[in-house]
Amino acid sequence: MRGFKIVGLLIIVSSVFGCSDMTSSLVQVRNAWVREPPGGHPITGAYMEITNTSNAICEIIQVSSSKVGRVEIHQTEHDNGTMRMRKIDSLKLRPGEQIILQPGGLHLMLMDLADDLKAGDILMLLLHFSDGTKQQVESSVRKGTYE
Repeated sequence: MRGFKIVGLLIIVSSVFGCSDMTSSLVQVRNAWVREPPGGHPITGAYMEITNTSNAICEIIQVSSSKVGRVEIHQTEHDNGTMRMRKIDSLKLRPGEQIILQPGGLHLMLMDLADDLKAGDILMLLLHFSDGTKQQVESSVRKGTYE
């Protein structure tokens, strides 16, 4: 009987603390990286794979970092042979959907970098969801070609 009480207590504790405002079990983020900016340039891009692991629509409405003045979600579009970046307001993921943020497509623009990022550094990003939850993402800084 005591074992059931302990298991019950663990379930209650995990349900209360498992969904704090700094974590979201709605998405899985993999392969997060930030391109090393050339010559200390204050703008760069961030990329990652985001999968909605929940049974509900998940919407990322903002991304922030203590080391970055402004982060915008951008979509690269090709228009008559010219590449243009367009700011978008949010990323909506249906249940089970995966979105890949990559060079030349959807990506995060990091502007007004506070520090000079170098390959090997780690930059923490914070995803903000429409339901008020947040999820930290550890992004490694690495060299990458500019297309």
